[in-house]
Amino acid sequence: GLVLVRGATGTDDRSGLLALKADGLWALEGFRAERLAELNITLPDALDARNAADELRSLLRHFTPGPTNVVVNYKNADGDSLSIRLGEQWRLRPEPELLDSLVNFVGESAIKFGFRAVNTRGRSRDTKAA
Repeated sequence: GLVLVRGATGTDDRSGLLALKADGLWALEGFRAERLAELNITLPDALDARNAADELRSLLRHFTPGPTNVVVNYKNADGDSLSIRLGEQWRLRPEPELLDSLVNFVGESAIKFGFRAVNTRGRSRDTKAA
């Protein structure tokens, strides 16, 4: 699987090669489960809002409860862009099966991740990633 490494790079004084001094190491799934604060989903304009809401509800239902907030973005029939943060009952577990299903439903570019990061002083802060 994929591994995430946080650290500093530089040149090794003895070998002259690029070196990495790691201060954090995570498996991708563990990092996502621990640090994903928000899953932001944009429904394609081509989808009927009512049918899309039913489909999304069906996809998410199997992965609740969990620690991750969900935000849904869509355009209504009048062309207005709307963003809705789903309630606490829709907080979910960001398991690979869910993410695969969402990619199949809305496309990879319609899903954004907001992670909780720990800065060098140990305090949490939120960061956004695609």
